[in-house]
Amino acid sequence: MAASPAGEAKQMFEMMRAMSPRKVKLVGGTVGGTVDGNDAIVDFVAVEDGKPVKGYAEVVRVGGTWYMTGSSTR
Repeated sequence: MAASPAGEAKQMFEMMRAMSPRKVKLVGGTVGGTVDGNDAIVDFVAVEDGKPVKGYAEVVRVGGTWYMTGSSTR
């Protein structure tokens, strides 16, 4: 498999960043009230395309730090 041109990965990250909610604020515990070991789902409010949105994020704890692995807005 051939490697992608160096600028292609940077453009992909910039596109993903542009599509992601801004000014994210956690507003609740987990959906359903559960944390399963190092996995959790948290509720948030944010701004997307200049409009307020609500959503949830799937997060995983690695080495004591939480990282987002996916999200959904509603």
